[in-house]
Amino acid sequence: MRIFLFLTLSLLVWGCSTVEVTKEVIKVTNTVTDKVKETVSQKEESKESVVQEIIEEKEIEEEIEIIEEKQELEKNIIENQQKLADINFIGKSENIVFELLGKA
Repeated sequence: MRIFLFLTLSLLVWGCSTVEVTKEVIKVTNTVTDKVKETVSQKEESKESVVQEIIEEKEIEEEIEIIEEKQELEKNIIENQQKLADINFIGKSENIVFELLGKA
């Protein structure tokens, strides 16, 4: 009888300890999966942000090129205006001035 009680008691103790261990293992696996999911989502967010930064940089480069082209056009216009302004009108007749500038 004592052996029977000892065996049942030991089975109960061993059985309860395995349940507690199983509970702890489940808790640990849940926390590990949560951490892994967080790191994966953070990596995906960082990849998306890097892609957006690259797109923004390309857009900025395109805008810079457009601005540089406009500046060159304006520079050419200014140079042409300065050439016209350098023409000396003093002592020239009206006909000669019209020939230099062209008629409106």
